[in-house]
Amino acid sequence: MNVTPAAVGQRIRALETILNCKLFVRSIRQVALTSEGQLLFEDMSVAISAIRNGISQHWARQNNRALRISTTNSFTELTLLPLLPGFTSRYPNENVRIISTDEKLDPSKQETDVCIRFGRGHIAGCETVSLGKEFYLPVCSPDLMGSHPEPVTPADVQGLPLVEEEWPIERAAAPTWRSWMNKRNIEFAPKCPMIKVSLEAHAVRAAVQGQGVAMVSFRAVAKLIENGTLVELFGPAGRDRAAFNYHLVWRKDEISPLVNKFVDWAKTALTHVA
Repeated sequence: MNVTPAAVGQRIRALETILNCKLFVRSIRQVALTSEGQLLFEDMSVAISAIRNGISQHWARQNNRALRISTTNSFTELTLLPLLPGFTSRYPNENVRIISTDEKLDPSKQETDVCIRFGRGHIAGCETVSLGKEFYLPVCSPDLMGSHPEPVTPADVQGLPLVEEEWPIERAAAPTWRSWMNKRNIEFAPKCPMIKVSLEAHAVRAAVQGQGVAMVSFRAVAKLIENGTLVELFGPAGRDRAAFNYHLVWRKDEISPLVNKFVDWAKTALTHVA
C-alpha cells in the first residue's frame, strides 16, 4: 500500500481518537490488541471477509465473462467465423459470444460490447473504426459459365439469372443489379427471372450452386474466387465501390481490457483491402 510504519501509527492514533478508546498496547518491537481492540477486530472481521468475498466473486465473474460481439448474420458466416480462430488462438482464455442478428443493437445501452455494422459509421456516444472499403461485383460458378454463353459486355449479364440481396439501407445507395447497370449506362432489363434473398450469405450460396450471377461484396467471396469456386466477371472493371462499409463500434466509455484486445485484433484481421 506504500504506507510507512509511521503513517500507519498516525492512522491508528486517529482511529483511537475517533472511537475514544485504546486499541493497541505498544511495547518495544511488539504491538498487541487491547480487550476493546480485540472485540472491534472480531466485529470488523465479518465485514472485511464479506468485502473480500465480494471482490473475489466480482473477479471470478469478470474472468468467466464472454465478450459479446454483435454483427449481421452474413458477416458472421462469411467473415467473422472463418477468421475468429486468429483471435481465440491469441487469447485462448477469453470467452466469446457472437450475437448474429440483422436487427440493430445499441452499444450505448450495453446490449453488446462490440458491434460490427454496415453503414456510415456515425453513432452517437460510440467510437467507430472503418474495416476498409467495400466493393461489390458480379460472380458466378464455373458450371454456370459452362452451360451459358460467356458474357462479353456488362449488358450481356442480363441474359443470365441474376441474384441479389434485398437491402434495408437507403435504396439509392444499395449495391443492387439496377445500380450496377445504371453506373454503366445500361438499361436495367433482365431477361431471366431474378432471385432475391434477405442475406448476402444466401446470395453467395446461390452463386456457388450455379443458380445465377450474384451481386456480392468482394470481402465475402475473395477466397472463393481465389480457389476457383467462383468466377469474377469482368475483373476489377466490374467492381463498384459501395456507399457504405463495415465499422467496428463500441461505447466511448468502454474500458474493458477484453474489448480493447478484440478491437486491436480486428483492426488488422478484419480490415479488408480489395
